[in-house]
Amino acid sequence: LKGRVVDKDDQPIEGASVSLVSDYNGPPLTFKATTDAEGRFSWGAAPPGEVKLDISKTGYASLQHQRVAVGTAEHTFVLGRPLKI
Repeated sequence: LKGRVVDKDDQPIEGASVSLVSDYNGPPLTFKATTDAEGRFSWGAAPPGEVKLDISKTGYASLQHQRVAVGTAEHTFVLGRPLKI
């Protein structure tokens, strides 16, 4: 599983926390990573099928329970700035 975390201007977000929780029969499988300077993360041992991701970075709105299919394609996730009231 490969992914890239960017902002709304397609700029990489370094240091974002990525938590993966797989949905499959058996105990939950978890993985945690931090994005690199290019906003990328990878998980070579991801199980086949679909996983759920939680992605967060201070100063950005979090993404929770994002479902993605495990495969060779890189997935892109966009974190927006939180609304200020």
